[in-house]
Amino acid sequence: MNVNIKSQLADVLDVDTAFDAVWSKLRWLKEQGLSADEVRIALESLRTEVTSEGAEDRILDALDCVTGFCSPDKKIWDD
Repeated sequence: MNVNIKSQLADVLDVDTAFDAVWSKLRWLKEQGLSADEVRIALESLRTEVTSEGAEDRILDALDCVTGFCSPDKKIWDD
């Protein structure tokens, strides 16, 4: 399956969206077979495109879940 990672993430990275929706989208991307590195690269790319601090904070929170710099229950990919 060919997934446009940035498009999928941009849909849920709105500051008004509950973070559970972001976390669920990250889990879905993993289930689609994407690696943590692929998702991390997409998030870092999106980070360079945002203009608000709130959007950047949301992306950084998502990156924490991808890289494992979060509580164990929010970690998505294994090392």
